[in-house]
Amino acid sequence: MFKQKFSGSIQQEHLSWWKPYWIKSINLEILYPKEGFITLVKVFREGKPSVRVITRPISSDKRELLVLKNNYGGNNGKYNRVNKKTT
Repeated sequence: MFKQKFSGSIQQEHLSWWKPYWIKSINLEILYPKEGFITLVKVFREGKPSVRVITRPISSDKRELLVLKNNYGGNNGKYNRVNKKTT
């Protein structure tokens, strides 16, 4: 999957449409533009496999990579968690 070239992106809001074509997904750690994990997805569509990355909208005409804070579930940085110390 790493040797194959990217052939496009999947919009976060259209993930359910892509699910029937989904073969495999992996989380890849990145440091730039922000630290976290991006999701690479291998899909099989129109008779050939392709590798795509998931993006999210930042304005009406611009998109950016969907970067998750962690790769094992949880809140992925959407909510701030308050850790209380017990004495």
